[in-house]
Parts: sequence; structure tokens; C-alpha cells
Amino acid sequence: MKFIDTNIFIYAYFISKRTLKPNEILLKEKSRLILEKIDQGEEISLCVINLSEIANILRTCFSSIELAELLELLYTKENIQILSVSAEEYLQAISVSKQTSININDCLIALLMKQHHIKEIYTFDKDFKQFPWVKSIS
Repeated sequence: MKFIDTNIFIYAYFISKRTLKPNEILLKEKSRLILEKIDQGEEISLCVINLSEIANILRTCFSSIELAELLELLYTKENIQILSVSAEEYLQAISVSKQTSININDCLIALLMKQHHIKEIYTFDKDFKQFPWVKSIS
């Protein structure tokens, strides 16, 4: 099982008002291929914080109903595991973020991956390379 970062969903679904740069087009294509693998049954994990980030960012290009349907789909697919987050886990991520200057939510994901023995993550975020137990796949 792999973890999937929010940025995969953003690159795949975000509708930009400007012309995309060539590297952004490539990331969008890669993201869509990753989501196709998941549609075909690849098992992945994400956490409720990812869902919140997805909802917050994509609300500018999707209606509330479309966004709710996307999130509902993620919750109901058998090959997708949604991890909950406790206040204690989030506080631990805050502590790691203060020590490393890495985004709190990325620290949380790395800690959840360690806790759940998940070694790989679909992401374009280079910060995950700072966690020795995480292997980034892009």
C-alpha cells in the first residue's frame, strides 16, 4: 500500500485560469495516470487532513456538490484507506515541523506513514525526502 499526497489530486483536478507551463502539464498528466491506477484498484491511504486540503483548494473550480461527490467517492472505494488523525498526532507533527521547518501537514503524513508501516508516497513534494522511512514516487 502507498500513501497519496494532496498535490496529486490538485494537479489532476485543478483548473487553472492561466496557461500551464510545460512542467505543470507533465505533472498534471502524471497525476492523472496515478489516479487511473487507483481507479483500477491500486490500494492507497490518505488521511482526513488530505481530504480537507483537497476540499479547500478545489472549491474554486468545483461546485459544492461535485466536490462532495469526489470526497464521498474517496470514502467509499474499497481500495482507499482514510486514516483518522488524533489531536496528539497533530501535536507531534507540529513539534516535528518546528524542528525541521517542514510543513505541518507533510510532517503529519510522514508520521502516519511510519505508524502504519507505509513506505511509499505518491507526491511531487521534495520535503518527504527528509524523512528516511519515506520513499517518494512521482
